Amino acid sequence: MEEQGTDLANRLLFFELEWLALEEGAAQSLLREPALAPYRHYLETLRRFAPHKLSEPEEKIVNEKENTGRRAFGRLFSELTSGLTFPVEQDGEVRDLTLSETLACLHQADRALRRRALEALFEVLARHGLILTVTYDTLVQDHLLMDRLRRYPHPMAERHLSNEIEHEAVERMLGVAEANYGIAHDYFALKARLLGLPRLALYDQYAPVGGPLPPCTFDRARELILAAFGDFAPVFREVAEQFFSRRWIDAEIRKGKHGGAVCSRPSPALHPYILCNYTDNLRDVLTVAHELGHGLHGHFA
Repeated sequence: MEEQGTDLANRLLFFELEWLALEEGAAQSLLREPALAPYRHYLETLRRFAPHKLSEPEEKIVNEKENTGRRAFGRLFSELTSGLTFPVEQDGEVRDLTLSETLACLHQADRALRRRALEALFEVLARHGLILTVTYDTLVQDHLLMDRLRRYPHPMAERHLSNEIEHEAVERMLGVAEANYGIAHDYFALKARLLGLPRLALYDQYAPVGGPLPPCTFDRARELILAAFGDFAPVFREVAEQFFSRRWIDAEIRKGKHGGAVCSRPSPALHPYILCNYTDNLRDVLTVAHELGHGLHGHFA
């Protein structure tokens, strides 16, 4: 599939490069055409990348190398971490948990369970430390190399262009966050007091305050989410209901399954799909609701 995607990208590459090569006046004239109104934002955004594009042969080489370069290392990381299991003692029995299940333990009220889960997490990851370290370092170096070849002024520049945000705005936001680190310190100090601890350990970071929350089944999550969407807009509930009834949500915990949560919108001709790892807690209810927001966006767009 990746090879087919690369072949398609290279076949369509000429359009992007020819559009970027147009003189600004000619481009603006075309953008004023009513027939291009639905594509205006996309075309305008493309032109922002004009100073950073390579020649057509060079761009094709970059596309071809992605499958054995950056993309391959990303796949290695994903498949390695998805296949790992972590031995954690629960209720007197040692169970081999997936990464998603192990991380969910860090949100439990049982402090001893949280500690065991974190120790198992670190122990198993340490066995694969060399692969994970080389993978991360390779991806960083690849990013820096492409930034240099594409003449980006700093490592965040490409992301800022994609997000349509100015570098100065991001720097200002980061500066404000750094200037207020004390708020985070105060929060964790307060949390330690509420938990009756002299100091928080790393495995206490996500501990619930006020006692354990009852489990929330996926069926109950469905009820809560659809009710919330219906209160906001009935049409949102109608569309969200299709994700559940037509099984467009893969929420089951399985060994070897990709961790985390994501909404995939492969094509305007196809409905979105949601991948998540549901572990019967309120945090996962919010995750499914969040991804459904992306799903609704993809549906209506």
